Amino acid sequence: MEFPAKLIMRKSRLRIKGNDRFLMMLCRDVRRRWMQYGENRKLPKGKCNRCKKREGIEIDHVIPVGSRPQECWDIIFYINRMLYHECQRLCHQCHQIKTKKDKK
Repeated sequence: MEFPAKLIMRKSRLRIKGNDRFLMMLCRDVRRRWMQYGENRKLPKGKCNRCKKREGIEIDHVIPVGSRPQECWDIIFYINRMLYHECQRLCHQCHQIKTKKDKK
């Protein structure tokens, strides 16, 4: 069976090795543990802090956590931002709007 060239190229870009792979897996685990065991997991019950809707509530960091670190020594700052910064309740639409605004 022959794969199309586009599929082969896509698979080759996904190979992450060494330090980058370690950081990616570590950041993913920190985020998962925070969602599972963090005190902020109690936040989704209630209403959106902006539009007061009760459906589709998500947890949002008031100060954005940012992208995953690119160097090993940056992981400490990433973990501190993830675990110790204040969170809020936002509906899905408000969360998307805030995320787009924060990325600019």
